[in-house]
Amino acid sequence: MLSSIANYFTMPLLYPFLLILSGVYYVFSFKLLKAKCCLIAGLFLLFLFTQPLFATLVVRPLESAAVKPFDNALNSTIVVMACNYRHELAIPFESRWTKCSTDRLLRAIDIYQRTGDNIIVAGGNFGDWPNAYSHYATIFLTEFGVNPKHIIAVPSGYDSESEIQAILSQLSTPAVTLVTSASHMNRAQFFFELCGKKIETAPTNYLSLPSSTLALSLPSSESLTIIKRALHEYLGTVEQVIKKELGLFKGYCG
Repeated sequence: MLSSIANYFTMPLLYPFLLILSGVYYVFSFKLLKAKCCLIAGLFLLFLFTQPLFATLVVRPLESAAVKPFDNALNSTIVVMACNYRHELAIPFESRWTKCSTDRLLRAIDIYQRTGDNIIVAGGNFGDWPNAYSHYATIFLTEFGVNPKHIIAVPSGYDSESEIQAILSQLSTPAVTLVTSASHMNRAQFFFELCGKKIETAPTNYLSLPSSTLALSLPSSESLTIIKRALHEYLGTVEQVIKKELGLFKGYCG
């Protein structure tokens, strides 16, 4: 329930909507100065949140901290975090994946071809499919040349916390090559480092725009999606800090 409530606070349109709604209320209450301030502030936020420049400024701190190399002499396992999948048989298998899924899986394949390390792919049945996400991801990996003997499927987890806990139970190496979206990397690696694992990050699916293209532009709905993703990660990071301070991760590592 708390996560559902928190999800509302990651919706960028919520804030201009509340301001505009307050402005309308003040209009009918004949408090015109307050109405003017709320309406202008609401419209300004609406414009700001639809700007690719602002969206990039919000998400870039998450992505800039995503790269973290480690000692290559350590035995490592490639870990691919789940994203999403649509089980529609009328659609070709390769087209059933969201961009973050294909980016992560293809990045894992690239690393596998260079290192030969085992791949752990996790994810339970959080999409009401016939099988778990990890089942379909395993098929994807094998179709692109990964030896099935080098894939460890972990059909568990519905969010980062539960997914990584399931992965840790199957992880036999002291180090991890972590493949996930750049904006999600800090939150994902927190759990591995909590359990004493060395991390090499392999971020992908960058949402920020190149600096050379940043300028004021026409409103973009994609900017709202990027800001929502970033707010989700920031709130998730705050949740991790609070849980750690309260000792709620005791026993997490098994």
